Amino acid sequence: MAEIAGSAKIVLEADTSKLSKGLDEAESKTKSKLAGLKSVAKGAAGAAVGVAASATAAATAAISTITTESVKAYADFEQSVGGIETLFGDAAETVLANADSAFQRAQVSANSYMETVTTFSASLIQSLGGDTQKAAEYADRALVDMADNANKMGTSIEMVQNTYSGLARGVFTTLDNLRLGYGGTRAEAERLIQDASQMTEEMEKLGVVVDADSMDFANLVNAISVVQEHMGIAGTTAKEATETIAGSMNMFKASTQDLVRGLADPSADIDKLFENMANSAVSFGTNVGKAILRALPAVAKAVSKLVTEVIKMLPEITETVLPPLAQAIGDLATSLITQLPTIVDGFIKFAVQVTLQIAQQLPMLLQTIAQALMGIVQVLVTPENLNLMMNAGLQLLLGLVKAIPLVLTAVVEALPVLIVGIVDWLTQPETYVLLFDAMKQLLVALVEAIPTILGALFEAFKKLFTSLWDKLKTVFTNFAQDFGKGLGNALIKAFNGVIGFLEDFINAPIRLINGIVDTLNAIPGVEIGYLDEITLGRIPALAKGGVVNSPTMSLIGEAGPEAVIPLQNDDGWAKAIATQLSAELASDDFSGGRTVNVYMTNEINNELDADEIGRKLITSIRRAI
Repeated sequence: MAEIAGSAKIVLEADTSKLSKGLDEAESKTKSKLAGLKSVAKGAAGAAVGVAASATAAATAAISTITTESVKAYADFEQSVGGIETLFGDAAETVLANADSAFQRAQVSANSYMETVTTFSASLIQSLGGDTQKAAEYADRALVDMADNANKMGTSIEMVQNTYSGLARGVFTTLDNLRLGYGGTRAEAERLIQDASQMTEEMEKLGVVVDADSMDFANLVNAISVVQEHMGIAGTTAKEATETIAGSMNMFKASTQDLVRGLADPSADIDKLFENMANSAVSFGTNVGKAILRALPAVAKAVSKLVTEVIKMLPEITETVLPPLAQAIGDLATSLITQLPTIVDGFIKFAVQVTLQIAQQLPMLLQTIAQALMGIVQVLVTPENLNLMMNAGLQLLLGLVKAIPLVLTAVVEALPVLIVGIVDWLTQPETYVLLFDAMKQLLVALVEAIPTILGALFEAFKKLFTSLWDKLKTVFTNFAQDFGKGLGNALIKAFNGVIGFLEDFINAPIRLINGIVDTLNAIPGVEIGYLDEITLGRIPALAKGGVVNSPTMSLIGEAGPEAVIPLQNDDGWAKAIATQLSAELASDDFSGGRTVNVYMTNEINNELDADEIGRKLITSIRRAI
């Protein structure tokens, strides 16, 4: 067994002798009132040293623990390597290579892999006639079989390893630990071998042959491999290492152990060991995350079920719990309100007592503060301290004075470089392209922003005036109907004039902005939308007639009797006009020049329509007269 190369010990000490000596000298130069300063300073210094020592001790302990574990693991590794090299000779490198990847394939560290292999390798090599290379292959398959059996059948890996160690010595009593359906006797081991020798498909897949008449340990290892392949146990470990929480956790644990050992191994590939541990940690985290995601629907369902049940119980809770709870809260509130004067009185008395106590102690407290300040002043104004402070201030000023030439030199040296660089930059054609593009983008963004802002303001004004218009229009319409045709007509005209003024007032800046936008759109690459002018609308007065194509509020009858008739595609409207005119002529003196207004409230599409309407209207009037 190789010896440990050496050890390291870290010792931290703090020498406070000079600090204490300095404090003693300072104490002798001050008055007796400063006698407590030394003890306070010593205590602070001791506390600082203690805190630093505690933090250092904690860090040292952590480093020491890691170092100890690393050295121990490497010592075990060296011992295992020595045993492997002794047993396997030229094939030792194969075993060591298999051990490096055992954390993933068998979920065990390299140390654990080699320690297990050495427990049965002598018997394995002997049963294979001294073929160490083949023994290395058999041993690796046996280690993976052990891990597969432990993961699939639930047996502890230690019991499985003990079973193989016993079989290597010809002891069959623990064969049933493998839970393959065979008891712990020699006869059961023979039956295991007989069964395995008949599983030709599995043997071909694994590339092994099981001799039905051989009880050699190597033949028994092959038989276990074949039976586990037949039972679907083989490959469980590698699959669990990537797909299950327990498997990936074991892989991470094994890779961490390999890393700790590698920290003390001068020949170890630390980067590879770190990569193995990191990949194992990612696999573990992924499996945990998948488990959480799988659990979330069930949790959500359970929470939903719980909420549903609670909601169902709410009426009962409301009837049984809330009344006494409300009663209790009411009683508590009543009690507090009743006791509130007493509480306030007690609080006032307490506050007064505290204030009196502070007032009594205030002179002494202020005197103590004044004495402390006097003591500080006395320490500061000693010749020694004044000399120290003056010297420190002088050194600071000297440092500043010495730094000024250096700073000025640096500035002077930097200015030509800066100016030349700027000039050179300005002489580059690309600079102006960039500047123009930047200004263009800035201008476009600014122009685009202004209409948006103004548009929002105008939209707000539009909504405001529209809302006011809807209200005022109704008021003026009703007013016109109530107070006469002439007055109503005048008011409506006045109102329509106000509306027209407001429309022009609001649309004037919109037209100005649209003119600016029109100019900017002439620039190549610039495309800005226009603002829409607003229309508040007026109340139409139909004394002179008009055509209405949709529901519209209007004023009628303001200049005399008017007839409002729908224009239809038959003769019904003409008859209606004639009837209305006959009634008007019968009740009024038509010869006196009374005007009868007739309104037709549909669209006249062409001249033929107008002529036809005129002829029918004249005919009806004549008949009515």
